[in-house]
Amino acid sequence: MALPQIAVPKYNLTIPSTQVEVEFRPYLVGEEKILMIAAESESETVMMKAVVDIIKRCVTQDINPKKLKLYDIEYIFTQMKAKSVGETSEVVIKCEKCQESNTIPLNVDKDISVTNLKTKKSHFKIQLTENVGIVLKHLSMEDSLVEDTTSESQTNQIFHKVIQCIDYVYEGDTVYNIQDEGIKEMYSFIEGLNSKQFKLLSDFIENMPRLELNSKFKCSKCEKINKVKLVGIDNFF
Repeated sequence: MALPQIAVPKYNLTIPSTQVEVEFRPYLVGEEKILMIAAESESETVMMKAVVDIIKRCVTQDINPKKLKLYDIEYIFTQMKAKSVGETSEVVIKCEKCQESNTIPLNVDKDISVTNLKTKKSHFKIQLTENVGIVLKHLSMEDSLVEDTTSESQTNQIFHKVIQCIDYVYEGDTVYNIQDEGIKEMYSFIEGLNSKQFKLLSDFIENMPRLELNSKFKCSKCEKINKVKLVGIDNFF
């Protein structure tokens, strides 16, 4: 005789980049086990792969999470987590004035948002010279999972992220697909830019949409009002 199936509620959310509404269920003990194992690894890549797996399991519609933008994945996961383990979680943050550790509650629905979501189309195209330019894109989960660069230096990680954000390079009417050029050729191209040109690329990355949690708290010891800003999937894991 089959054991009874416990009913699970369904919820809706809107994917930030596409504004498409999808239905999802909370993640259950089976999925929570996946998260716990991923967290033990302390690898951001492993954690992101676990999140992708759970989103695929819990979203009712047939979507490919790897094709979604990074901020889509972070947003969906935090909404899923809120319905699975609660909308409020506690974090310990030190006061910036007296360094006292404060345990503060953070509310996903109230305190979290996707910043810089409406990037102007003109910001995706960067003219480097009179004839040569670059068209950029926001990183998808698929882009992020291509290669784990967390063990590399911070400088190499920045260079790698810049290359990932390049959709294609053009010279007049000639278009160069970076998928055909290879990573060494792209590194050589980036290293050949001057500081001003490279800054245009790094500014694009700095201003890409991202999930942020913004809040504030009064220190329990010195009563200073502190601002809190958390960015990145590991902070919401």
